[in-house]
Amino acid sequence: MGLSTSCMSALLRHSPDLVGLVAVDGTVKYLSPAAVRLFTGRDDVESFATDVGLDTIHPDDAEGIIAAFGIAAETVGCEASFRMRTVRDDGKTNHIAGKFVNLVADPDVGAIGLYCNDVSAHVRVVRRLQRRYEFEAALADIARDFVDHATEDFNHLIARAVERVGIVSEADRVVLLNRSWEGPEAVTVH
Repeated sequence: MGLSTSCMSALLRHSPDLVGLVAVDGTVKYLSPAAVRLFTGRDDVESFATDVGLDTIHPDDAEGIIAAFGIAAETVGCEASFRMRTVRDDGKTNHIAGKFVNLVADPDVGAIGLYCNDVSAHVRVVRRLQRRYEFEAALADIARDFVDHATEDFNHLIARAVERVGIVSEADRVVLLNRSWEGPEAVTVH
């Protein structure tokens, strides 16, 4: 197809794809404009290689990223997946899933390929669903407690009524107290 460098540059500049190239020594050689925006929150993508590095990765995730990069860098053609959070200049955090692919032997590339997806929206939805599940579980616990207490209260009221009326035997009283939720057929009066 033979696309010119300027054509490829224009395509990448307007692409939502998050791609990059990293030298085997870890130096960022290239990040697509979309990747720069995701990592830094900035639109001045001309400084892509100088401003994006480990300082944009959440400190808790840096060790995992270094390990994934090390695995990919060891063997030509090797891929290593990762998940991480970025810490942008504006204070926001993005969640990223990606992989490093060793393309060092490819004469057109000669570096480690970086391919990423912004999974922040997915993470937010999963967290909301988890909170919803926890809320519903708490409601279920409260409902069980309510039924348990209501049963105790109802049984206590039945016992008081039986004592007040005094028309049933002790055997019938036991049936009333132990089977009060089963309906009127559980009550026998002699």
